[in-house]
Amino acid sequence: MAGPAYGSRQPGRGLRPATIAILAVAVLLSLVVAGVVVLQLMGAWGNSSAKAVAERFAGGYMAAETCDDSVLKIVNEDTTSSFRGGQQMTCADLSFVPNPDGFQLTVDEVAQGDTSATATLTMKGSSQPEQNGTYEIALVKSDGKWLVNSLRQTLADVNAV
Repeated sequence: MAGPAYGSRQPGRGLRPATIAILAVAVLLSLVVAGVVVLQLMGAWGNSSAKAVAERFAGGYMAAETCDDSVLKIVNEDTTSSFRGGQQMTCADLSFVPNPDGFQLTVDEVAQGDTSATATLTMKGSSQPEQNGTYEIALVKSDGKWLVNSLRQTLADVNAV
């Protein structure tokens, strides 16, 4: 009697249930780790750092040229109720102007403590020269989230280009 044909499967030579379970757990763990990394990179895990919130506020709200859902999300979710005057903001509550060529808004520095932080920003090239200069954003940590609590211009520089 001849043995099994070349390449045919012999009984009892498949993956064992324990091996399959270990592989399944390894794949599942890899997917979880990859998901956490992606969420962290997207800033969707928690509220991120005070710096991330300051940069999102500066770039997504202060530098915005028009109002849309992403601007309202930033204004209503990344700011304290007192910053918004105790209300949810709508596009009718906000005003925007187009940014000219050369407009820059940068987060220069963020000093972060346990429950409060201060971000320093520089605006240059605004179509409204009185808005050029240095700004300070005060942030507070509330329920584990960093929120913008106040914004004030600390130095006007109408010649900033």
